[in-house]
Parts: sequence; C-alpha cells; structure tokens
Amino acid sequence: MTAREYDVLELVAEGLQNKHIAGRLHLSVRTVETHVARLLQRTGCGERGELAAYLSTTT
Repeated sequence: MTAREYDVLELVAEGLQNKHIAGRLHLSVRTVETHVARLLQRTGCGERGELAAYLSTTT
C-alpha cells in the first residue's frame, strides 16, 4: 500500500465520500476512485465500509 493510498484509507474509514477526500488531498475524484478500488482489491474487502474495520486491525 502506498502512502497516498493509506491517506485515502484513513479518510474512507472516517466515512468521507470520494468528493470530500479529493478536496482534502487535492486530488481528482477519479484518482480517489482508483485508490479506493485498489484498496478494496489489496485488502480483500468487498465494500468501503469494510475498509474501516481493516484499518482498525492494522493499527
């Protein structure tokens, strides 16, 4: 997982939508969508909500 993907993961875990994550990290919404898709693939999570649980188990 890249540092930027981890940044996105933390914000997804906070419940932010892609649009708000993009604004906070100064990225395009499409880039955030790509990061979220990669995070789901890498973690084996089926949906965004599961990413928060994944983050809590890794920290």
